[in-house]
Amino acid sequence: MQITCFLHIQAHPTGVQVSYALQDLFLTTYNDTSTPATDKRNTLLVARVASLLPLHHKPVGYVGPLSRHLHGYTSLVNVVRSSLRDLLEVTMTTLLLNGDADRDVLFANNAAALTDISLNHLPCAEPGNCGLGIAMKDYLDHEELAGLADNEVTDARKQRVLDLAAGQVGGDGGWFSEAVDLRADLKTAWQLWDKVSLSYVYKILCDCG
Repeated sequence: MQITCFLHIQAHPTGVQVSYALQDLFLTTYNDTSTPATDKRNTLLVARVASLLPLHHKPVGYVGPLSRHLHGYTSLVNVVRSSLRDLLEVTMTTLLLNGDADRDVLFANNAAALTDISLNHLPCAEPGNCGLGIAMKDYLDHEELAGLADNEVTDARKQRVLDLAAGQVGGDGGWFSEAVDLRADLKTAWQLWDKVSLSYVYKILCDCG
């Protein structure tokens, strides 16, 4: 549910539709001019979807590159998340106070169940971060993958980029050397992207039908 609430932000492939006062957050997305414009837009779109998921990181503080664009985007997502969380908590409280929910069944004579519902069952509890979005963007932007045709992106190339990012080769610590399992996190992000893509195609087909 939490992820579904945020998917409407991805609807426009060239950028999030925001008010004029917030557009400065999205003015500069790339410093280089060599990457084709279509690749830039596609990479940012995939990175935004990935930023809805957490990057599992060791408890040493974030170590890795930054992105002004994705930080701004995540800030907007967190505003939506916080508003949805407030709405859910107020709705739940109203149901209980008005007697519209069976509290005996709901709590099973256990007062701690109220805390359990709030912490473990209501969505939108934890603020997001853009770590995985940055990891996805850097992965797709790497010189060994960027601008290549699909048949040129081999498993060996992808493996090397992942090893570089995780600091397993190169001897410089990598861009995400403190990530717990960067490969698994990116795989999860690609699975979410597949679901978002399918739902968007389905919507287009329904609109056309």
